[in-house]
Amino acid sequence: TLPESLGCLAQLTKCSLRLDSLTALPDSIGNLTKLTELRLTGHNLTTLPASLGNLMKLTRLYFSGNHSPELSESICNLTQLTYLSLSLDNLAELSEWFGNLTKLTKLTELNLSSNNITELPEWLGNLTQLTHLSLNFNSLTELPEWLGNLTQLTHLSLNFNSLTELPESLGNLTQLTYLGLNNNDLTEVPEWLGNLTQLTHLSLGFNSLTELPESLGNLTQLTYLSLNDNDLTELPKSLGKLTQLTQLDLRSNNLTELPEWLSNLTLFTWVNLYGNDLTELPDRVRDNPNVNTEYIR
Repeated sequence: TLPESLGCLAQLTKCSLRLDSLTALPDSIGNLTKLTELRLTGHNLTTLPASLGNLMKLTRLYFSGNHSPELSESICNLTQLTYLSLSLDNLAELSEWFGNLTKLTKLTELNLSSNNITELPEWLGNLTQLTHLSLNFNSLTELPEWLGNLTQLTHLSLNFNSLTELPESLGNLTQLTYLGLNNNDLTEVPEWLGNLTQLTHLSLGFNSLTELPESLGNLTQLTYLSLNDNDLTELPKSLGKLTQLTQLDLRSNNLTELPEWLSNLTLFTWVNLYGNDLTELPDRVRDNPNVNTEYIR
């Protein structure tokens, strides 16, 4: 438990409470009106006090690993929130409450990872100011077309789901600089992915890809590209245009040879080729100390 005297810390601006056995917060937490960041992680909280709505300066709220079905009156008054992280056992039951998040017009970052979400609720499409959306470690098998309406997104993380395809509307997310799709069930990469020309980070590892579209060569801002643990047998020639690449992960595919153009990508600080069927490499690739050639025959 926490004492009511916690509310006497009137000058507190950041508070991190990570107590495994905490089941309730004192009402006096609402007196901490200068708080800008509150972390409530790894608890057994079953409710939040209504006084939490007094924390009008709060911009970042972390609420992970809890079991609370009653959050609406507290959080939806926090209109200065720009970052909200929620990981709740019963998120699927909270869809009606989450519709109130549209009142949080300054919310730019939303983390809904590890919630066992099987489909995205439509209210999410109303959070048009979002720049960061994290949906890792859920149970998504498909994405709605309206996700493409979140055109301010720069960071979209969908790692560790069960996606088999991507809706064409995601091609509207032309502000994206980060797209994470590791550990899904994708069998192909759509041509429109090449429209996301602001991408600097693209993760496609641990899928079931057998080929890549030539349009990936349009992503000339990429510095990081992971294609590991797929079923690729060759790389499209257009990837030779990705001259800004510094990190390339090609582990555990079915590559038997590498194209000569790979030698022209001179900014590499890390390349991994482990787990392919390569018997030789282009000279400039083989001689690059940043390329992992240890397991190449």
